[in-house]
Amino acid sequence: MSFQILVYSITSALLLSLVAIGFNLIFNATKVFHLAHGAMYVSAVYAMYEFNRLFKQTLPDWISVALSIILSLLLLSVLIVVIEYLVYRPLYRKKVNSAISLISSLGVYMLVVNLLTFFFGNESISLNNNFKIVVSNDYFKLTEIELLQSIICIVLISVVILFSKTKFYTHIRAITDNYQVAEKFGVNVQRTRIIALIAGTVLVGIAGIMKGYEIAIEPNVGLTIVLTASVAVIIGGVNSLKGTILACFAIALIENYSVKFLSAQWKDLLTYTLLIGVLVFYKQGLISVKQRIETR
Repeated sequence: MSFQILVYSITSALLLSLVAIGFNLIFNATKVFHLAHGAMYVSAVYAMYEFNRLFKQTLPDWISVALSIILSLLLLSVLIVVIEYLVYRPLYRKKVNSAISLISSLGVYMLVVNLLTFFFGNESISLNNNFKIVVSNDYFKLTEIELLQSIICIVLISVVILFSKTKFYTHIRAITDNYQVAEKFGVNVQRTRIIALIAGTVLVGIAGIMKGYEIAIEPNVGLTIVLTASVAVIIGGVNSLKGTILACFAIALIENYSVKFLSAQWKDLLTYTLLIGVLVFYKQGLISVKQRIETR
């Protein structure tokens, strides 16, 4: 039983890492606490469901699924660009404080979720949870979707880590520190914001779709996901992608093992207790503090 929880925790941590990395990229590029990230997570599932329902009537299953995923991610990309131009960019130009940006992002989240509820209702939807078990022994079971989730997440996380070594990610770090200084050094702030928003949204969209193949998703689940992801970003260090990933694994282990030894109602308490502890002793996050000390 304990080993089964460990396997599930690893899968959960990998999916949470995609959400958290996306949140990290967007936060660093825009300085917006992007709660609407949770709405993107849910929207991907509903878009996938509708596109697949439309295409599977005339196309083979694998083509229908592939086309639906591509169109869903394109739709999310268009949506986040619209949000940037209508909400985030005007706030950035007016140089509003972070509290107003946070409230605006929450407003966007509520708008998108309520639109989903209006068109689809409050009922949960599942993309397809009929997957075979590929590994089964006395210690744990592993289904096809869990294996697929792990492989896709590992590939995407590896790509992001490699991306963090590129010049473009340096631009993101530059505008995180100071927009004006970054512009003086030739960084295209507007383009960097757009690309970071799209990249982060695609990551959360993929995570949402994969989770939709495992369990049923309802419109309001996104806020819980994005809050947990934001905790991982803060704990791991806002400027550290690797720290964010490690924090996701720590949170997944804490939450899943707490259900076994305590109760499901305690997992959120333990997660936010960890957050408070880190903020009290390490204001910049565990990994950021370590890096700062090493550079002295």
